Amino acid sequence: MNAFLRASLVVLFGSVVAVQPEQEAERLQSDAVAALSAERYEEARDHLRALTRLRPGDSTVWSNLGYCYRKLNDRSRARGAFENALSADESNTYALIQLGNLSWEDGQMEQAASWYERALRLDRGLEAARSNLEAVRAEILVLERVAVHRSRAAAAFWLTLAMATLVAAISIWWSRRWVRVPSR
Repeated sequence: MNAFLRASLVVLFGSVVAVQPEQEAERLQSDAVAALSAERYEEARDHLRALTRLRPGDSTVWSNLGYCYRKLNDRSRARGAFENALSADESNTYALIQLGNLSWEDGQMEQAASWYERALRLDRGLEAARSNLEAVRAEILVLERVAVHRSRAAAAFWLTLAMATLVAAISIWWSRRWVRVPSR
């Protein structure tokens, strides 16, 4: 709708124009839900992106958009959408769990644990957050053990190398001491 026509309608029918964005939002939301249900993620993403412009403070819209981005393998935009969901509603546990999942998949174990713990502080009954947190903590322990093992193995290697070098040096010194080269 062009600006002149919109301004004219506002003057003539002020409340009618004010309702139009909400009607558009309802239509977009309905279309997005239908597209999500049919697993048409590009279409759902487009509807949800338009919907975020009409409802920028709607945490559920941002969460659904993040879900679409994850399904479309756009991890950075998914992360941004879930962060926007949290900006709109700090108690959005779905967004917290999804941010934990993204962090875990990126190998950011401590950050993932932090997201899951935050979700559990809001709702102790979240089984997904609890089980993921336990799995991340177990993986952190394994990685710490591997790091210790690697550092021990590296230390053992360097100690063995140093000992071999020392033995070689002593052998050379000892052989030169007892082997006399005849002088001319």
